[in-house]
Amino acid sequence: MIEKIYIPTVKRVDNQITYNCLSDSLKKRVVFVVQAWEREQYKYDTEYLVLPDWLTYKHPHAIAETRNIIYQHAKTSKYMMADDDMVIVRRNQKYFGLPSNMEKAKRIATLDDVDYLFANASKILTDNNDACYLGVSSEAFAPPPQAITKLQAIYQIWFIDGNKLYDTFCDNKKLLSSTMHTSDDTLFNIVMATNGKAGWKMNDFCAKNKSVDKKANIGSVLWDNNKDDQSRQDQRLLAEMYPKYYKIKDDAALAYRGLVLKARFEYKKAYVDAHASKLDDFLS
Repeated sequence: MIEKIYIPTVKRVDNQITYNCLSDSLKKRVVFVVQAWEREQYKYDTEYLVLPDWLTYKHPHAIAETRNIIYQHAKTSKYMMADDDMVIVRRNQKYFGLPSNMEKAKRIATLDDVDYLFANASKILTDNNDACYLGVSSEAFAPPPQAITKLQAIYQIWFIDGNKLYDTFCDNKKLLSSTMHTSDDTLFNIVMATNGKAGWKMNDFCAKNKSVDKKANIGSVLWDNNKDDQSRQDQRLLAEMYPKYYKIKDDAALAYRGLVLKARFEYKKAYVDAHASKLDDFLS
């Protein structure tokens, strides 16, 4: 079972988008991860993880530091971690060789759909030793022919098996929490792949980020002050740190949030190399 649902949130006291996608039974598992100055404003009947006073949205590594605290709190449990502005979408299963289960290509997930997503994520993590963490597709991309794809970078919504990843989090705590302002999702995936930890993707569901949707006009206090220059700087840093696996193809085209980035992350190569290195160490 997915034991906890961690939702880091700030300045969304009355606009909890991800939380509102959940059924009542799932809401009971939610842990709102809140900044200390804002804690008293939240009245939801659920669990809270209060961040230290020094960690606010103005901190240069606010997101990465917050997630690192979540990893340490969740330890070896199975849990889900998601941004607070996610809408979950379900795709028509006809794309995966099954009978159509809806009128259109996709729809906003129902509460039953979301319950199924959580149950299936738990089953995949339990039944497959090499599935260390899971995610869903991006709504912006066409679905592949398989309902599940292996060795995939995951963004925005994570189902994590702490029993398989906690030691990796501990060993890479500094790297994961204090390296860059943006691109921390990509760094997470690189660290996991280079440590031989596999991400899987459930393509029958996808995530829609409402704070990127200009029509929604809700914004994000954590992202709105970041600029393209910072994104370019962080991605150049990734290319310097992992030149074998993260390659910038067109530096001039790098842009911030929601736009196509002209960089290539070779996830599968990083994962395969990590296991080859472990085998070499074993044989030697």
